[in-house]
Amino acid sequence: MKEGPVLFKGEMVRAILEGRKTQTRRAVKVQPPPECIEISNCGGGEFDMLHYVAMGRTQRGHIGFIKCPYGKPGDRLWVKESHFLLGRWEMNGKTKTGKDKWRFFPFQAGGVLFPENKPKTVRPNTYRRNGWYKRNSLFMPRWASRITLEITGIRVERLDRISDDDALAEGILEENCIVGCHCAGGYHQEVMGVRYFHENGNEEGYESADDAYKDLWESINGPGSWDANPWVWVIEFKRVTP
Repeated sequence: MKEGPVLFKGEMVRAILEGRKTQTRRAVKVQPPPECIEISNCGGGEFDMLHYVAMGRTQRGHIGFIKCPYGKPGDRLWVKESHFLLGRWEMNGKTKTGKDKWRFFPFQAGGVLFPENKPKTVRPNTYRRNGWYKRNSLFMPRWASRITLEITGIRVERLDRISDDDALAEGILEENCIVGCHCAGGYHQEVMGVRYFHENGNEEGYESADDAYKDLWESINGPGSWDANPWVWVIEFKRVTP
């Protein structure tokens, strides 16, 4: 069993903690050539490699393999997330590395409370005055991670092949809510329906889970990233005790 880091936004961290998220999609960094005529999973039954066949200039075909950088089923991923630190100058002279270096380690996504002396706002260059500063998820050390995931399955597919069930497994919320109203016999009657949401999306929701996921994907990866329709690693996981 191998172990490696994986970055998640705060919204996705909360979805994992709530048990709503059991899948993540990550674009294949080196996309197979556009002239691919065949693409499939392989890897001796482990499904941790992408196999493609592309026609080259000689028309003889080219066979390529792209290994999944996240591991294979049975491997583990530890989650990196945005966080706050209390600087070592608040540690009564202690400057040891590791756990002794920091007094508190709260997470931006919640789940750990700040102590009473936390400033109401943490702005750049103010941490030298009050001890606190925010760090990007990229810089989280392994010992500070509170979430460990075990990979249960890996496959490769085009981004737009996601189903509604898979979108829900990505953390999309499904709610029964008021979607309209009409008059009947002099009374206003509310019309109920199912809508799909993600934290920072349209407050009125989306008509399908994959529409909500499309908006979520573009909020993370930028405008036009959905229309690019890249090949993605679909990583299924379950949360385990670190």
